Amino acid sequence: MNADELIPLKQSTYSVLLALGDEELHGYAIMQAIAEMTGERETILPGTLYAALARMVDEGLVEEREGPAEESSIELTSPNILRRAGWGP
Repeated sequence: MNADELIPLKQSTYSVLLALGDEELHGYAIMQAIAEMTGERETILPGTLYAALARMVDEGLVEEREGPAEESSIELTSPNILRRAGWGP
């Protein structure tokens, strides 16, 4: 894969990926992590977050896990992220 085939990440997608790191988090925890990472200089609104998560699930970048009491969490799908970055097969 060459650089011309890579799709640039939106700021919201990039922020969510950084917030997730190696963790599985629910939406509110992702919002808190983004604020904490940036020293409260940046936040992500719920509508923006959930639109980004829906897009990321569709693209295979993250997976949604159903939890108790309808609380779901999100985790990264490493192979797809590496492919998107041009580092994987």
